[in-house]
Amino acid sequence: MSSYLLGLAGAAIGAIVICMILRSSMKSVHRAASAANYIDPKDFELLDKKDTYIDKTVTRERIQTNDSNSSNRNSGRK
Repeated sequence: MSSYLLGLAGAAIGAIVICMILRSSMKSVHRAASAANYIDPKDFELLDKKDTYIDKTVTRERIQTNDSNSSNRNSGRK
């Protein structure tokens, strides 16, 4: 039982060390107001300015009617 706990503790410590090493190697990212900070204007040229519609989501719901109310409404019409 103690060797199991020792192995579990060693694995947890090893995982923490690896996560800390990976975290320290990551670059920090800051939000920018425009894409000009990310691209070089010489490398990017927008030739066509149009949107392409590629997807459509439609939600349909059946309107429930009460049969007794609908027959009363229809009987008064001519």
